[in-house]
Amino acid sequence: MLTPRQIAEQGTFLVKEVGSSVHGTNIEGVDDLDLMGVAFQPPEYTLGLQRFEQYVYRTAREREGYDPGEDQRKAGREPPSRPGDTDLVIYSVQKYLRLALSGNPSVLVLLFSPKRHREYEINLDATSLFWADTLEWLAEDIASQQAGVKFLGYLRAQKERMLGTRGQMRVTRQELIDTYGFDLKYAMQAIRLGLQGIEFMQTGKLSLPMHESLASELREIRQGGWVFSQVIEWIDSLENDLKRAIDNSQLLKHPNYTNIDKWLVRTQQEYFAWLRNLKSQALELTAKLP
Repeated sequence: MLTPRQIAEQGTFLVKEVGSSVHGTNIEGVDDLDLMGVAFQPPEYTLGLQRFEQYVYRTAREREGYDPGEDQRKAGREPPSRPGDTDLVIYSVQKYLRLALSGNPSVLVLLFSPKRHREYEINLDATSLFWADTLEWLAEDIASQQAGVKFLGYLRAQKERMLGTRGQMRVTRQELIDTYGFDLKYAMQAIRLGLQGIEFMQTGKLSLPMHESLASELREIRQGGWVFSQVIEWIDSLENDLKRAIDNSQLLKHPNYTNIDKWLVRTQQEYFAWLRNLKSQALELTAKLP
């Protein structure tokens, strides 16, 4: 049985930045690097009982000697990332598409991010590199009004966490609350989700990085330049605007599942053939050894 890491190393065909650095809301010397990738599963994992969902690599775990497989009562909670840390998650192509089709805002970012990290991708030939391009081309088939509902739900969740009416087990920024009276990062994320949700409902796309006039305002919020009354007024306004954008959207109500399913079947068959050819070449080389 292969480990999640081995599957990711064997089958990852696309990795991009998806965090604040790609949105244009990052602050120098403050943020970590968030990466997301997509990988094919080996044939036996696709056809048999085994499944690969995702592989997570965090430099914070290495620094703190944290093992997520240990008993959490002994190991404690997940160590937070620090400036300069890297957080990488590699999804199986099936899980990635399930999340994207549901309209998950965090996952949709990968389709529009301009910052690719080939150092994490498998060394493929020119033909198989086409898989990454064609996945990005699926954005038009994935975009639907369903995503607007997700953006709205994520906005409300960030707003509730900012107001303290919704908990988040692994995130505590009490220092921000003590200094400014509210969590600046939740506020910024709620506003970003509102702005991007409206754009997505109107165009089916995300502009990354965000327009500098908007990104600079979001950075100001992160740095304490806005008071609570200004922030909550903008969030409430965006929430209402996003609801109207969903109602008026020209996007399809649901994604084009047929086209996406055809792509998934075809590309996996191509990947399986690529693997067979790779193994055949390895056997030929082995046979020539003394």
